[in-house]
Amino acid sequence: MTNLVRFPTPNRFLSPQIPDWEITPPPGWNSTSKLPEITDLASFVEVHRYADWRIKNYVAYPQENYVVRAHRDVVRGLQRGAAAELLANNALARIGFAEIAVEHLKAHGGIDRGPVCFVTLAPKQYAFPIPQSRYRFPPLETEPRRSSKAANFDIRKLQAFARQAMGEIPFLGIVEVAFFRNWGPEGQSRYDWASWHTHLLSWGATHAEVSRTLSPVRAKHQSLIKGSPAAHALKLSHDDKNSIERSIFYKMKAPQKQYRVVYYNKEWKNKKGDVLKPGWHLRKDWLRTGQRVQLLDIVGERTLDQLLFGNLEGTKLARAISDEALSTYHDYERRQPWARR
Repeated sequence: MTNLVRFPTPNRFLSPQIPDWEITPPPGWNSTSKLPEITDLASFVEVHRYADWRIKNYVAYPQENYVVRAHRDVVRGLQRGAAAELLANNALARIGFAEIAVEHLKAHGGIDRGPVCFVTLAPKQYAFPIPQSRYRFPPLETEPRRSSKAANFDIRKLQAFARQAMGEIPFLGIVEVAFFRNWGPEGQSRYDWASWHTHLLSWGATHAEVSRTLSPVRAKHQSLIKGSPAAHALKLSHDDKNSIERSIFYKMKAPQKQYRVVYYNKEWKNKKGDVLKPGWHLRKDWLRTGQRVQLLDIVGERTLDQLLFGNLEGTKLARAISDEALSTYHDYERRQPWARR
C-alpha cells in the first residue's frame, strides 16, 4: 500500500492552502512521458495524475491551436475541493474511490471463494456521435457536446441491461465511456463516437456458466466492431491475486485510451505476439489532451457512486463502497451552519 491519503479530513481536503490547480508537472514528467499500463495502485495514481496535469494545463493556458474548450461547470469539477463529491472527472476522487473499492473487494467472501470472471458489455446501441462546433468561444463550443445524446445518455439503461444479461450471477460493475476515433455503428464516420459500456467483476459462477448466461446477448447484440459480439468474459485465476487486483483497477479507471478501427491487408502480429488475420482490427492509443477534454463534457457532472452498481449481493457491496467514499463529504456537510438550523 502506498502512502496515498485516500480522502483527507474535511479541513485539509477543502483547505484554501492547498492549491486547486497543480499545473506544474511532477519531477521527471513532460508532455512526451511514456505512461505505464494500469496494473496496481501505483500505476493507477501515476496515470491519473499525469492526465489531470495535462488537462489542467490545457484548460488553464489555452493556445490558439486548441480547438476544444471545456465548460466552466466541468472545469470546477476538476478542482481538489470537488473530489469529496465523487465527481467522475476528478482525478483525486478516482484514486480514492478505486482504493476503497479494492479493499472492499479483497475482503469480500465471494471474491475469496471464486471463481471470478471479468466481463465487458459494450452493445452498439449505447454509442453516440460527439458533435463538433465551429465556434471557439467556450459556451458555444461546448454546448453541442453537452446537449448531445452522448452526454445525456441515461446510464441506468446500461446498468439494467447488465443486470438482465447476467441473470442470477452476482457482480460489481462500473459504467465507462470509450472514445472511438472516426468510427461508429455503421463503420467509418466523419464524427468521433462515445461508446458507453460497462466492466463487471463476477463471482460464484465458472467461466463456462458466465459464457452460457451471456450467449443470448452475443446472439442479439453487436459491438461497434462488425462481427464482434457485445459481451466478452475473461476467466481470472483465483490463485493469482494480482490478476484480480489488476482487473479491479482497470475497471475503476477514467477513460485513458482512444480506439481506432484499422484495416490490415496482410497478417500482422500485435503486442501480445498473436498473429491476426487481414481485416478490420481494433487499435488502442493514449487519448490526446483535446480528446480528454471532449470526454469531460460527455461524462459531465456524473458521480462515481452513480456509475458504480451491482447485482444481488454486489448491490450491497456497491452501496458499502459508495457510503465509505462519501463519508468525508457528508461529515463536511453536517458541520455547515445551514445543516444545524
